[in-house]
Amino acid sequence: MERLNVYLQDFSIDELKEIRCLKEYALFGQEINMTDKSNLKPDAPALFIFRNPRNSTELWKYIRSVRARKMNAAFLLLISRQDFALLYGACQNGITAVLMEPASRNEMEEQMKRCLLRIAEVTQALRDRAQLEEYEFDKQHRIMERLLFNILEKPEEVDFLLPEINKRYRTKLGESNYQAFVISVNQYELCSKTSHFLKEVTLLAIHTLRLAEEIILGYKEPYGLIGIVYYGKDVSAKERKAEYLRLWEKTMNLQEYYGEFIVTIGVGKMVQRISEVSESLYQAAFSQEYRMTLGKYTLFADELPEPKSLEEYVPERKLKELLRYVILGDVRHVNSWFLEFHQNIEPKFLEYPPAFAEFCWKVYRASAQIQAERNAGHIVIFPEWKFFKLQHIFDGILRNRELEILLLEICHMMQQDLQEEQDVATQAIAYMKVHYAEPINLEYMAEKCGLSTSYFSRKFKEQTGEKYIDVLTDIRVREAQRLLGITDMPVAEIVEAVGYCDDKHFRRIFRKVTGMNPLEFRKKMQKENELSENNI
Repeated sequence: MERLNVYLQDFSIDELKEIRCLKEYALFGQEINMTDKSNLKPDAPALFIFRNPRNSTELWKYIRSVRARKMNAAFLLLISRQDFALLYGACQNGITAVLMEPASRNEMEEQMKRCLLRIAEVTQALRDRAQLEEYEFDKQHRIMERLLFNILEKPEEVDFLLPEINKRYRTKLGESNYQAFVISVNQYELCSKTSHFLKEVTLLAIHTLRLAEEIILGYKEPYGLIGIVYYGKDVSAKERKAEYLRLWEKTMNLQEYYGEFIVTIGVGKMVQRISEVSESLYQAAFSQEYRMTLGKYTLFADELPEPKSLEEYVPERKLKELLRYVILGDVRHVNSWFLEFHQNIEPKFLEYPPAFAEFCWKVYRASAQIQAERNAGHIVIFPEWKFFKLQHIFDGILRNRELEILLLEICHMMQQDLQEEQDVATQAIAYMKVHYAEPINLEYMAEKCGLSTSYFSRKFKEQTGEKYIDVLTDIRVREAQRLLGITDMPVAEIVEAVGYCDDKHFRRIFRKVTGMNPLEFRKKMQKENELSENNI
């Protein structure tokens, strides 16, 4: 049921309860306060009803201010006497409908339909425009991400072909004065490439960094949003820093819509050529780690100490030793390694906070290399997103604890690799029990287990006596039964929650397994629960 906010002046919302065309809406009424517009929600459809306004000048001023804030609103004016000045003002100021009182229910119904039609038309137009803007944003963003990739991966070529690139991408990049920045969020979910949050932050950056001649923005794991800024004219460091501070404040204001989170902005040093941008980006990424010791969330590389080498804290041989234990699945020695690390090495990282991030990344790169070398392995043991998620833990010490847990998890999976012939079905079923809501097919499960589809299918049938799809269906249907029995979730939501995208297909399978459709099953469970409660 669609929500409709109804703002009232000298009118009771109870007078609307018998209007038939409003019965499909959930009505939320509140008194109109012409001096306080803070309760007006810009996106929600709204109906304003005024009865015999005493001050028409104040009324028209209020309506104009509302229309400036809200487009999907309709205005109904109820009057008890003919006042031509008031009627003329209503026409001039876009009043949707005027009704003389006393009015019959049919007359009220007719004018209310007119208001709802106006709201529906404007709401649909706003949705269409939002979709178009979303499409244009995504299109432009993809173009900028492609350019960003070229700048980072092929800087020499971009430098050489700058005039052609400006013509192709319609940019205004110059020969010198570049700076990179990174915006990171402590909630990994907010920072996904397709998140609306990231789009809002992108627009904030474009509108806030006004001194820049050109801004190239894009998404890059694990940081989130990264930007390359070109300053074509003399802009002082003080002016640039003021803009980054304002950007941080504006981004933090989004907490009102997205809940609590922390944002850090790391800004690299100014460089003279595009070929040096990667160095500025590196500085920007690792300067953020100083939030641990400085308590700041907008950090500038040119204000921080010179970088050190991670090897001063963790020698290469020490890191190789850790990875050797992980490869062997040696949980005991991994635990011992980290015990010594936490006691003797980790406290020194506070002298150079970027060491926390560098340590995590060195472990990740070494792990990824092992994965590549063990391409014929079984369960994919190093899911990238788990390492990326670590970078969104802003407390470096806590991040190291989570890294230790992840490496121990990898150790256990390495141990399981040695028992692959016996454990194909066990591993696959364990995976399906956790990931049943995700798209899963035979090729996907075989790949997860590092086997060909035919070999995986044969081993699974040998070890369980069933096809993998029958086991997956059983897991999904059992979860659907549980949700139908203990929640009021609509069936459509349950279909999605258990991994199906086709409602009809789900209902057919559910009936085949249980002998009844989902609603019949829910009613059966409700009756059983009532009988159980009565017996108690």
